[in-house]
Amino acid sequence: MTDRLKDLRRPRLLIRAARFGLTTYRRDRALKRLIPSERKPTPARAVEVLLDQEAEVEANRTSHYATYKVAEHVGILIALMAEAQLAAACEETSLETKAARPALPENVVALVPRPRRQLIVSGNSDLRRAT
Repeated sequence: MTDRLKDLRRPRLLIRAARFGLTTYRRDRALKRLIPSERKPTPARAVEVLLDQEAEVEANRTSHYATYKVAEHVGILIALMAEAQLAAACEETSLETKAARPALPENVVALVPRPRRQLIVSGNSDLRRAT
């Protein structure tokens, strides 16, 4: 996943438009539209699906197809940036909690709920910094 994100190169105007849209990104609304399913995907899974969708839209853009829509492309890039940041934050949180929590004996089951963090997306973030 991170290799595909690092290798992603798009026109500066598309990236700038997506950065402006990050401030108004709402995960529930955007993912319902872009990834229709019964349950919300994990951030890592959403990034994979969005990367595939973005590759299709990019192919339409570079082939100069009449079906290419800039607004759709920017919407996918907004969701991709936000989900990549969320996936990175979730991964970082899980690494912190694993390192801070002592190992339990095999016969003990942990019933302590994990703390939830809310990701605040800023307009200054970048797709490459999200990985």
